[in-house]
Amino acid sequence: MPMFASLSALVDQALRTDEESQKRLQAMGQRTIRLELLPLPSIGLRIDDGKLTLESPGEEADLAVRGHLAAFVRYVLSDRADGIHLEGEGEIAQDLRDFLAALDIDWEELLSRAVGDVPARLMMRTLEECRQVARNFGGAAESNARDYLHEESSLLPSSSELDRFVREVDRLRDDLERFEMRIDRIQP
Repeated sequence: MPMFASLSALVDQALRTDEESQKRLQAMGQRTIRLELLPLPSIGLRIDDGKLTLESPGEEADLAVRGHLAAFVRYVLSDRADGIHLEGEGEIAQDLRDFLAALDIDWEELLSRAVGDVPARLMMRTLEECRQVARNFGGAAESNARDYLHEESSLLPSSSELDRFVREVDRLRDDLERFEMRIDRIQP
């Protein structure tokens, strides 16, 4: 129980940096949610009076979410529920997803409380640079894979080959339509 109290306090501090989060929680009413997201231990969430509290997961919950953490993050970011199992009221699942997707936590503020302003700023700048490197790497990897598939392996046609194929299909379709019209004129 002390672990959940400590986690609840941390979550509460984080939510306080997002001014709208309490209003969104208030709109959700009273809810209990059980999260079983591997590799994490099961966690219970209680939403009541605009507050979110972490607790030991109970057997009864308005919503149970089971699956892998990565699939849950994908669900929150893209609304794709593949890889997770939702059991309970669908409206609560959508409210939870919307709440989490709209969170705007000031991580730098939270870090500065723990380590000071300058180290927090440096950590956030480093994190942003890492995020940018990851985006660039992802873009480069996608471009290299596309080039390989189109140019080197010839597994996929180039854009000029695809355009030529589409033109040929269009020409063939037009020829077929003209041929059908001729046949229709010949037949009494």
